[in-house]
Amino acid sequence: MGGKAVSLILLGDHPPFLQLCKILSREGHRFATLGGFSQVLTDLDIQSRPLSDASQGLQDQALAEAGRILTTAMVSPIRQDGLGPGPSRFIQNQLAPFLYSRLADLAMLVLSLDIARPSLAILQNDVVPINRAVALWCKARSVPCLHIPHAIYQNVNRGPAGTDVHDLITASHLAMAGPFQRGWYQERAMMQQAKVEVRETGLPQFDQLVKELKRVDRKRAQRLLKVDPLKPVVGYFSTWPQHSNVSGISDGWQICYLEFLKAAKRLQKEHGVQFIIKLHPGGGEQNWTWHVQAAQQTGLKCALTPGAYTSHTHLAACMRASDLWLAYGGSNSVIDAAHVEGLRLATTHGYNEDEAVLKIPEMADSIYQMIGDALSKPAPSVVKLLAKYIGNPDGQASERIANWVGELVR
Repeated sequence: MGGKAVSLILLGDHPPFLQLCKILSREGHRFATLGGFSQVLTDLDIQSRPLSDASQGLQDQALAEAGRILTTAMVSPIRQDGLGPGPSRFIQNQLAPFLYSRLADLAMLVLSLDIARPSLAILQNDVVPINRAVALWCKARSVPCLHIPHAIYQNVNRGPAGTDVHDLITASHLAMAGPFQRGWYQERAMMQQAKVEVRETGLPQFDQLVKELKRVDRKRAQRLLKVDPLKPVVGYFSTWPQHSNVSGISDGWQICYLEFLKAAKRLQKEHGVQFIIKLHPGGGEQNWTWHVQAAQQTGLKCALTPGAYTSHTHLAACMRASDLWLAYGGSNSVIDAAHVEGLRLATTHGYNEDEAVLKIPEMADSIYQMIGDALSKPAPSVVKLLAKYIGNPDGQASERIANWVGELVR
């Protein structure tokens, strides 16, 4: 292998890691995955196995470890300051059975990691229980853990730094998209006194989007979505409730969508504007059904598509076919849309300092007026926006991250 270290790398299940895996596989590295991503890699002749393969025969040991943890935790009384009678009863009577199976899963994960002994973990987040357990295992075993964020967070629908689960930093290394994300994480690292190495590499998901956009030109996108190329098209990116902090728990996203539908119906009737509603792939069936039914009740003629986690194709087509892109609350889809030349960008809130993004109040009359005005003007420059959030949008993020991985596993 020309003197290069060949290692077992643990991967979170994140489709944008695919190009990175292809590069690392050519270097001879092997992969273990936390879920079904292993089959995707195997189908591409990339050496991979699910980490669960290392768990055979560990069930009894995992259950025993979970029992030991619960027994230790219950020796001292649990503080219940400020809790009502319902949560207090749950802690006293139901917490142990609630945690038991979950603790066993985490214990099984740790035991499996001790057997597999990966040289590096690469995760798309380090805050959900399974991923955080991996990051903590890495910390305890002096194994590098590289967090490649699945999104660029903003201070939208959340309180100050330290009040949201996404503010936690557990990984030892962080790959950043650009200067904005670097600053965002550095503030949180200072608060937590976390020792973390940060590099601006770009993020693989934006590389993937660029490739998808090259495959779908505007004419093809308009045919796929059955829109008239002679009439203006507005794309709307929906969302779902944010429950990772108290500030995000609201029905604002629903109210905004209903106001948008009122404005859209009027724009369609009076000016012939066409609409594409891109449903968030993470919303799920109930969320998608609600959006569809609300549009039907309004009488708006539009295209609705959920797309999929595994591909940006639907998103790329929706953006290519649109003349203006409106998203709720600081959505990363605005950054995605900035990759499409001539596409006007708009949001309800977020991107406060970015002139390229139009801020539209969440009221039907304002949405109607401001969309109409924006469609009558050319799209502003997005050069500063991309530099701030993406860094260098050259489609080479996976290559830069692969070079860093080579350093980490040596």
